[in-house]
Amino acid sequence: MIRRATIHLLFVTLVAGTAVADARRNPDVVDRGSVREVVDGDTVVLESATQVRLVGIQAPKLALGRAGFRPWPLAEESKALLESLTLRKSLRLSYGGRRIDRHGRLLAHLEDAEGRWIQGEMLSAGRARVYSFADNRPRVSDMLALENKARSVAVGIWSNPYYRVRSATETPKFIDTFQIVEGRIVGPRSSVGAVISISVVIGGATSRSPWRPVPGVCSTRPASPSAPMKENGCACGAG
Repeated sequence: MIRRATIHLLFVTLVAGTAVADARRNPDVVDRGSVREVVDGDTVVLESATQVRLVGIQAPKLALGRAGFRPWPLAEESKALLESLTLRKSLRLSYGGRRIDRHGRLLAHLEDAEGRWIQGEMLSAGRARVYSFADNRPRVSDMLALENKARSVAVGIWSNPYYRVRSATETPKFIDTFQIVEGRIVGPRSSVGAVISISVVIGGATSRSPWRPVPGVCSTRPASPSAPMKENGCACGAG
């Protein structure tokens, strides 16, 4: 009898644990919530315990318990700004693409009661940079404009060499990192010669290939050979 009760208890515990894990991976998609905790410069936790990743931006990373991980410069400052903007405040959440990431976090744009766009505030202060994907592109143009303005006056992270724009020839030094890279287009033929800046996650293969925008992911405009132009893209690959 005792053994059977133990087995039943174990079964109930396993089922309960599975239910909690499923709830974390598949949170309710909500349009409002109050923030009880700020994890870092681009992630908050609602009173419901649901984590929200501020879609479209990346703030400097904290260690967050990862052994051997060195926090990026200005990570604490980015977190502090997000705390001042969101902590213990009621926010509106809006969506424009994929709503839940592989970690079970909501992917949302945040606005406070006064209508301030939190992603915009972080970018304008130079406490984050644009980090967008093909399945979540709304407001990317607005975010890039705010990032460009912050970069032009070297505010926040843009005053630190750690975040400077890289040349294409530097990419082998930054494998498995997210960088803004400037280079000359080598294809498609209609865009050859244009100079652009693209934000990329540099993988092992990319250092051995010319930089070029990926159709359908990185949005660029071809420049005429007589007037090459510089333009930001979104998070995209190179091949």
